[in-house]
Amino acid sequence: MNWFDMEILLAVTREKSMRKAAKRLNLSQASISKRIQVIEDEYSIQLFTRTASGVELTESGQMFVTYASKALHIFNEGIRQAKRLDKADRTILLGVTSPLITLVHSLAPYFSTHYPDKKLETVTLDSITIIERLKEGMLHFGMFSYPTSPEGIQHVLLFKQRFCLIGTPEFLAPLKRLEGLTISFAKPVLLQALRTTPLVAPKQGFGLRIMINDMYRKELKSDPRIIMESDTKDIILHLVRKGVGCTILSDIESRAVEPSLDTKAGSALIYIEEDPDSNVYRIPISFLFPPRHVYFASSNHNLGFSAEQLSHIFKYE
Repeated sequence: MNWFDMEILLAVTREKSMRKAAKRLNLSQASISKRIQVIEDEYSIQLFTRTASGVELTESGQMFVTYASKALHIFNEGIRQAKRLDKADRTILLGVTSPLITLVHSLAPYFSTHYPDKKLETVTLDSITIIERLKEGMLHFGMFSYPTSPEGIQHVLLFKQRFCLIGTPEFLAPLKRLEGLTISFAKPVLLQALRTTPLVAPKQGFGLRIMINDMYRKELKSDPRIIMESDTKDIILHLVRKGVGCTILSDIESRAVEPSLDTKAGSALIYIEEDPDSNVYRIPISFLFPPRHVYFASSNHNLGFSAEQLSHIFKYE
């Protein structure tokens, strides 16, 4: 008796008919009947009795099928688990928060070159879930922002996260008069401008959108004036450049790995950056948000290389 014989046996048991079992298994009724007879002869057990409507298990057949069903379940579960482990052995799982998804392209070529037999699989999660899954060994690596140094996992600080108010001169040129003033003096004026500034923002549920909502409610006792939403940073910036409105985003793309990114923003003066190529102004406003740091981390159950060993991938030449 082989595993396919066991499938036939269970099909006949479920259908209580060799004709219906044959149809289900896409076999002839004669071949089904022959295989049942072979099993009965092999073990000297009468498994079925014929009835007017089909077949029924004998008492000994019921016991035989009970154990056969358990054996088949164990066999199939063994195959499933073996495939899962085989896939896990060939897959590198990376958890990443949505705003950092653009950095994955820096990591993918490295793995395809050094580990061509492994596939990099990206899972989008929030920071806390990434940290928890790294600790449990359910992820190999993670990229996320976090206010403090995460404990219990190997990690390196990639860069500090700077938050900027971004918009065209149409919206932000009036704020040029604040440049060079102390934050304590300019902050009330800036907040008053934010109260009426139309924003293109990340959709509800995104970490940055939550931060924006919290900042408005804390500092302005109101909700932001959202005129358009998107789940993609590129689309948000495109709409801002078209003059649809301003936005508040973390500045992580152009100077992502420079530790000194926040040096000016941490000073006591307001300053405004002009980008003539994209026709936008950037006003760093980290003083309105809690500090965030972007980490690249690896599980303690890793593949033989740590986050620190791979952090150089993200550094610009």
